[in-house]
Amino acid sequence: MKHARIIYRVFAVAAVVLLCTMCTVVASEYTALVYCGRYALCSAPPWVAFYMAIPFAVAVGVCLFISLYFRKKSRLR
Repeated sequence: MKHARIIYRVFAVAAVVLLCTMCTVVASEYTALVYCGRYALCSAPPWVAFYMAIPFAVAVGVCLFISLYFRKKSRLR
């Protein structure tokens, strides 16, 4: 099935893009919280920024699951 192969590649690329986006968002939030904690007297510790990775990790897992499902489906034919 050509459609299954296309879907599996789209979701594989989406997983990689989400992973890169997750790293960027967490890094920027971490640096903002470090700066805020040192100079602006915020009360949140910098490690709170890692909670931003949870929704991205779920989305990456879903994309990988869908990608592997359609990869298996495309190889059966």
